[in-house]
Amino acid sequence: MMTRLFVLLATLPGLAACATSAPELARPDIETQTPGDWRTFAPADAPHVLGWSDISDGQLAELLAQALQNNPDLQSLALARDAARIGIRDAEAARRPGVTVSGPNAGVSDGNGGSASFASLAVAASYELDFWGRLAAGVRQQELVLEGAGDSLLTARIGLAADIALTYHDIRTQDALLQLRAEQLELLEQRRTLQDVRLEAGAITRLDLDQLDVEILRLRSTIEDARARRALSEQRLAALVGEVPQSFSLAAAAFEPEAIPRLAPGMPAEVLLVRPDIRNAERGLERADISVHLARTAFYPSFGLSANGRYASSALVEFLDGSTSWSAAADMTTVLFSNGTRRRNVERAQIGAEQAVLAWRSAVLSALTDVENALLAQDSNLRQIDITARQLEAQIRVTRAVETRYDAGTASMFELIAERQREIALREQRIRNWQQGLAATVGLLRALAADPADG
Repeated sequence: MMTRLFVLLATLPGLAACATSAPELARPDIETQTPGDWRTFAPADAPHVLGWSDISDGQLAELLAQALQNNPDLQSLALARDAARIGIRDAEAARRPGVTVSGPNAGVSDGNGGSASFASLAVAASYELDFWGRLAAGVRQQELVLEGAGDSLLTARIGLAADIALTYHDIRTQDALLQLRAEQLELLEQRRTLQDVRLEAGAITRLDLDQLDVEILRLRSTIEDARARRALSEQRLAALVGEVPQSFSLAAAAFEPEAIPRLAPGMPAEVLLVRPDIRNAERGLERADISVHLARTAFYPSFGLSANGRYASSALVEFLDGSTSWSAAADMTTVLFSNGTRRRNVERAQIGAEQAVLAWRSAVLSALTDVENALLAQDSNLRQIDITARQLEAQIRVTRAVETRYDAGTASMFELIAERQREIALREQRIRNWQQGLAATVGLLRALAADPADG
């Protein structure tokens, strides 16, 4: 009977291997999943070395550096990465022998037979033989956790840089708009003065003057809204860089939109190599493979070595003259019957592996779409900026011509004010187009996973 049981246990690994064999899942091929180029055209002179410095002035660069150093969310993620490193050490420790010591224990007893004393010291050691790679898989799982923590930190850095860049440039946009609103208000007040004269002369009615007053008050309200928005953006920027709003301020500055750099995205395959979400999906594939492997090894027996030693003395005063005993053993543990639980675990792990492949393909599609959308927005905004710039140039020429006619006495002040208002409106449109174009470029940097820590 014992011989038959030994033969059964000895052949169990081979039977389990046959029982759990299944066709391997088709691994995704990044080359066949990735197009050769982007659909949206990118000029040959666009820089291929991407960085947040391409859209940063000196002050924004300082704010980005400060945020990377002081932002509490980044600091928390960095600590999570440190904790993941400790997890690797825990998994590696499980592959080494474990030793426990009990004692020294000592005691005294007193009874009818008289008093007695005793002392003992025990040592036990154990070691699991990792024949099937279960412990090695545990180490690799913790390494994947560490890699994921690093990519989570990178994703947070990119998101933080995008928020800071957009918030900073929103403040500068409000500065420029407030300057334009001040010019508009000055023109309306000049017009108001002229209308007073016309009202006294009977050329207009009081209704015309009231309508102009409403326009002036509407513009003053717009100015207050812009100031409030700037203040809110300033407070948001303070929180992003890790400062309290009460101690942070960004002085107003003269701002004139400059040309937005058009950034070339590189090749699609290059983008997929650096995107954190793609790397996370690839780790999902590996985690799924490990899960399938561990589910299959549940059919295999586990082997271990153990050793125990004990030193004991029947009297405290004679502790050094005590006796020593020790033992060593090798053991094997296996599950003969599990009512199909292990088989179901294997099937469940294989389904998870198929889902991981689908998640990888979904991540690839999302990444390619993100970049293509950002390229399309960048291309559209830059064309719109060019159209608005040409409109503004034409309007400036019209305004200058009316100024010449006004100086010559052939045009009225009302005509001149009207042309200046059209010019201010186009300047405002140019600023807003610039802001949209900058947002598209920030979106492209984000889609390309450009690390702000690299500049």
